[in-house]
Amino acid sequence: MTSLLKKLFEGASIARKCMLVFALGAFGALAMPPLGFWPILFAVFPMWWIALHSCVTTRQVFGVTWCFYSGYFTVGLYWIAAALFVDIANNWWVLPFALLGLPALMSFYPAAAVVLWHRMAWQGPPRVLLLVVLLALSEALRGICFTGFPWNLWGYAWMDMMSLMQSVAWWGIYGLTLLTLLTVFLPILWLQETSTRSARALVGVVLLILLVANVWGAGRLTVHYAPVDHQVRVRVVQPNIPQEAKWDAEQRLQHEQTLWQLTTKPTSHAPHVILWPETAITLVGTEDVRLFDQKIVTQLPEHALLAAGILDVGWNAAAAQPLFYNRISFYDAKASRLAFYDKAHLVPFGEYLPYQEYWPVRPVAFQAGRFSAGPGPQTLIMGDLPPVSPLICYEVLFPGGVADRAHRPAWLLNVTNDAWYGRTSGPYQHLAIARVRSIEEGLPLVRAANTGVSAVIDPLGRIVDMLPLGDQGVIDAALPPSLPPTFFARHGNATFYWMCGIVLGVAVMWQRRQRRRIPHV
Repeated sequence: MTSLLKKLFEGASIARKCMLVFALGAFGALAMPPLGFWPILFAVFPMWWIALHSCVTTRQVFGVTWCFYSGYFTVGLYWIAAALFVDIANNWWVLPFALLGLPALMSFYPAAAVVLWHRMAWQGPPRVLLLVVLLALSEALRGICFTGFPWNLWGYAWMDMMSLMQSVAWWGIYGLTLLTLLTVFLPILWLQETSTRSARALVGVVLLILLVANVWGAGRLTVHYAPVDHQVRVRVVQPNIPQEAKWDAEQRLQHEQTLWQLTTKPTSHAPHVILWPETAITLVGTEDVRLFDQKIVTQLPEHALLAAGILDVGWNAAAAQPLFYNRISFYDAKASRLAFYDKAHLVPFGEYLPYQEYWPVRPVAFQAGRFSAGPGPQTLIMGDLPPVSPLICYEVLFPGGVADRAHRPAWLLNVTNDAWYGRTSGPYQHLAIARVRSIEEGLPLVRAANTGVSAVIDPLGRIVDMLPLGDQGVIDAALPPSLPPTFFARHGNATFYWMCGIVLGVAVMWQRRQRRRIPHV
């Protein structure tokens, strides 16, 4: 089979190779939620490896890698284009970028890493380890540069194996991505012609790490943590308002009425805090604020707090222009605003445009202007409510960036509006990412989404209760207790970089011992 694949790639033109590896990358996207078909990675990566080794020049190596990852990102991120059709008359100009431009840009990270790998011209098993480390580092770089977009990291392929996912409490999702890449390259380490007894021992070590991580994770999942005294009750409101109708002025009062009807729905256990999704309402003027305050006083249950996603407006006196905020505001039953949080990690082209004054168009999600960014992760303390770290929409993507390390919260709150993406894979991938943040931090997470998927998630990433995509209703649940800070919560992504250093150190020593190089062409 291996020889047949070699002949397939070695006899192909560079154009045909690129088409084949584009298809391989597209199949690799099937490993991501909601499908989670991770076994396909054990076919996709070895075949891509064979395609790489059929390349002669650096340009060919770059092209084969870029096409492989372009296929992966095109299929894995297709749902972004769905958001543009909500208002295609204004957003048509972004469609080529969403369908082709973003996958192309994301693919430059691994392509540059593989070019470096190719030019170093290592040989044998160290060559495999070097590629794994550089690919893992390129994934981390993708999560940092140009505001970062760490979506569909390879480690998310294991979401259906919650025992293995528990390992992110130690090394985070980047660490699991490194382990994933090591794992899918094991067949190459075992079967390549230069494989040695040491290489096969390394295969055994990686499999042992996987086994230990799985056993430890399975044991962790069997532990049932007793609820704390006077456990806090939460109500999550999911109004299921289609994005096409969300900002229709004629339907605005109806939408607000839906929110309040769900908020005041009878329950046997009175909620301590009620959660509305991202931009549930708009407060653009004094009259809007006054009417909203009146509704709170008359509708909000006594002793309850309301955490509402709000499109809020301020004023910049110096520039004589309005300031817009994507905000979560916390109110008590007397309509007093106890605290608020402004989204800090804004979406490029969605919520702001770089150098916007020079663009003839406006951000996709906000045609009125651009949002102002908040200061970043904050722990808010309000009365008897456990300290909370609010996160708006895709701020939950960033490992190590969802909580204030100096003031650890007791839970995470993620409000979002995934109505933009309809019934695509995007909302399910977003939910999976939020679950991993819970495991990493050892904190429960409550997710309020406009159209779904809303959920209450325990600190082990398990879904306690949820509302499916496209349903209208509420979740009434007890807030799960938090765990002591995990290793990742204490050290963040530093563990991942130490792991990369160890694997690279092994590769360097191994390469020196071999004392031979592959000549670079």
